[in-house]
Amino acid sequence: MSKKNSCVERLISIKKFFKKNNISIKTVNKNNICINLQDIVIQGEIKERTPSSYEIVINKPFKGLSSNTFMSVGVDASYMEEYGDYCMAQDLYDLYGVGKFLSENMKDLQSKWQDVLECIEMYIEAGSMAEPEDIRDELLEKFFDDNFPENIQYIYTEEIISIIEGKVSLT
Repeated sequence: MSKKNSCVERLISIKKFFKKNNISIKTVNKNNICINLQDIVIQGEIKERTPSSYEIVINKPFKGLSSNTFMSVGVDASYMEEYGDYCMAQDLYDLYGVGKFLSENMKDLQSKWQDVLECIEMYIEAGSMAEPEDIRDELLEKFFDDNFPENIQYIYTEEIISIIEGKVSLT
């Protein structure tokens, strides 16, 4: 399958998903994107948009989460056109899903993350031969595997941890 066909297929797939789930693109302009999910308004800020990449940040109803996307070399599509509008809208919807999950599970996640931090401290105090960063990475992966649905990707890891630790507000 050519890269152009895969972009067309992705666009069609996103449009079908939106139609099936009653999601519509309300606004896309130079700096903002807004979608409606049934009765919920989801707003984001477009931090950067070029033909081959974009960065968006959700700012309503949640905040503190962002998405960066880069297009492969040789793809005959552009994020400056309809394809980009729908890709950004899909990412905004995904960020909403992450925010919703965090909002609904915050107390439990904070408690479990505290357990992870205590475990890291115990390894360090016990004189573990492993590097603290390796211990943290291993326990972080287990924390995500045990507590998050598969659709929440590791690309959000540091942002999620900052929210769980209270360094960044979700709302």
